[in-house]
Amino acid sequence: MLMLQIILLIMAIRMFLRKRKLNALRAEQFGATEAKFCEWRQLELKHKIILLWAAVGLLVGSIAAQLAVVVDPDPILRIQMDDFQLALFVLFFILLTMSVVPAIMAAKINKQFNINWP
Repeated sequence: MLMLQIILLIMAIRMFLRKRKLNALRAEQFGATEAKFCEWRQLELKHKIILLWAAVGLLVGSIAAQLAVVVDPDPILRIQMDDFQLALFVLFFILLTMSVVPAIMAAKINKQFNINWP
């Protein structure tokens, strides 16, 4: 579980930094119309924000579940925390699936205007 938490923390930091870079981009840099570029940027931001919420939510929830088990080592609580962590994973994958929709729409605009950003 610790490895997963480290991966989620790295993922969250990376998404946050990419979000900041994305906000700094301008349409003139890519030769796209302002309206289409704004639409692309909003879709990319939506994608990044959903991924950020998914990563941070799973990270915080898993840490909270582990702390609850450490504080009260009751076997019934351990079973409840296992169920809680399972629900967190299901929610994580639902959010990942939700983030695909704006990513696909942004990819279409990206392909149309060949927007390549670091």
